Amino acid sequence: SLKSKDLARWNNIKDARRIQAGQKLKLSGAKAGPQWTYYTVRRGDTLSGIAQRHGCATKDLRSWNKLRSSKIMAGQKLKIRK
Repeated sequence: SLKSKDLARWNNIKDARRIQAGQKLKLSGAKAGPQWTYYTVRRGDTLSGIAQRHGCATKDLRSWNKLRSSKIMAGQKLKIRK
């Protein structure tokens, strides 16, 4: 759960009781995990083609999805880091 001390730390606020109306605050710190999107493999797709379209490396796609090879099948869902 969100704690005021974390919110203060993420936003470099020394006194959490002194925030201003309209002040923009970060709601998560640098330690927040990666954001993911999912892609459903279509007939004719290749792992390298999917990686290129999403701006990542084939080895990353294999790692994120625990794939032992580059073989993929239509209908398979792949996790891709945003």
